Amino acid sequence: MATIEERLRNAVTVRRLALVIMAITIFILFRPLFLPIRIGFQTIDFNNRIEALKPGDIVCFSQEFGPGTLLGERRDIYRALIDHLLAKKVKIVFHPTSTMWAAGVEALTKLSGLSKLTYGVDFVYLPYSAGEEVAWAAFAADIHGFFKTDVYGTPLSELPLMQNIRTLKDFDLLLVQYGIFTWGEMYIRQWPAKYGVPMITLAQYTTLQAWYGSYVLGNLDMDLGFAEYQSLNKVAGEHIIRMEVRNLIVTIVVGLVLVGTVLHWASRPARKETARTERAA
Repeated sequence: MATIEERLRNAVTVRRLALVIMAITIFILFRPLFLPIRIGFQTIDFNNRIEALKPGDIVCFSQEFGPGTLLGERRDIYRALIDHLLAKKVKIVFHPTSTMWAAGVEALTKLSGLSKLTYGVDFVYLPYSAGEEVAWAAFAADIHGFFKTDVYGTPLSELPLMQNIRTLKDFDLLLVQYGIFTWGEMYIRQWPAKYGVPMITLAQYTTLQAWYGSYVLGNLDMDLGFAEYQSLNKVAGEHIIRMEVRNLIVTIVVGLVLVGTVLHWASRPARKETARTERAA
């Protein structure tokens, strides 16, 4: 008579396990479960800063969007973030740091709820400018002096949203995304340290840890932070999907190992008895 361990081994074959994992993966791709996960303090701080915004507040979103980014794996997090801002009924001024920015603005508009709003009134796309820290400092001191037009060539003076935005102090929140490690310190020196405007970021925590809590008041720590943010706001996206698939598969495998181990030790007396009977025969 087969032992429980043997029956389990026959039932849980590699093929059946693979089919179960495949079914779970396909299901989560279409409908994330939003299983409880630990949300880090950076993500909570980041989310709370956005939740604290009031209708009519103005956000400066400095980022390195490009067509590749908006069509790649970060598409979902940017869409969720922009739609979260729009749900708070705030205005957004996009300040780009990518040379590919102009080629991606139409994709960004279609990607998010921006397509339902009025350009120049609810949001504005500024053009790209080289110079990094020097350019950011000049922009912060005199926006209309630094940028004469928007990305489409329209004078800033003709855009209703830009009428009362003259320096960085006219923003209620700075939202900064960067991938080059040295940029974090540059932003901090030229923006929140000089003008006192609260800043939250999308960046690796190690690049801003020294200033966290003073100049940086919230952060999404790249892929982990993106997944936490999507889970916190119940927004389906690639990062939370990958995390849920991984966590469920690991849980299944670890669970099977534990069950197999317990059954193996529990069936030892029966195996010993069978062995003695066979030797006696």
